[in-house]
Amino acid sequence: MTLPVSTEVLPQYRAGAGAGPSDTATHVTGQKNRKPMTHVGTITECYRPCEVRLRETATWWVSECGLRFRKATGAAVGSGVWSANRLDLKSIREIQSED
Repeated sequence: MTLPVSTEVLPQYRAGAGAGPSDTATHVTGQKNRKPMTHVGTITECYRPCEVRLRETATWWVSECGLRFRKATGAAVGSGVWSANRLDLKSIREIQSED
């Protein structure tokens, strides 16, 4: 035997309900200071080459979208043994400043 279910909509879920104190973003911090992209290189995503801007760390090349590639091999970090994403290390060149 099934129990009856209420179809009443609670006030906070009704259309036109005002925003409550938990619905406002009062503690949003500023955007993180990101290091500038200093190089350009070609990555292969699913066998399609794509030119991206990169920045260099001690052990990785990091793309603008946050993909990390090992400096030694060009393999995507966290990809395990094989990945469709790979950085062509020979294609990396420094961005020339416009000054």
